Amino acid sequence: MASLNSQLKVLFPDADEITAWELKNDADERGDYISQWNLDDPQPTEEQLDAADSDGDAWEALHRVRKQRLRAYPEIRDQLDQIYHEGIDAWQETIKAVKDAHPKP
Repeated sequence: MASLNSQLKVLFPDADEITAWELKNDADERGDYISQWNLDDPQPTEEQLDAADSDGDAWEALHRVRKQRLRAYPEIRDQLDQIYHEGIDAWQETIKAVKDAHPKP
């Protein structure tokens, strides 16, 4: 099940999550919930959030891959140095190896 934040990102992709909503967690009863809503659009219903669950799962999976790739890619200065010393083809092989090691879902 996707997190509430991921579901909201799916429903409101252009919203800035830092200012658009605030989430809190009530571990004893309902878990994550929207404690503050700052968008002009109406706050989503439980049905809308449930409908966004599978897309939220996909968003989370893609986000995990992006984070893995970001950690695996060489620093930009090292990539530029590789291009200068070894050429574009060698650099493309390096990038492809990272993409192959961390495929998108």
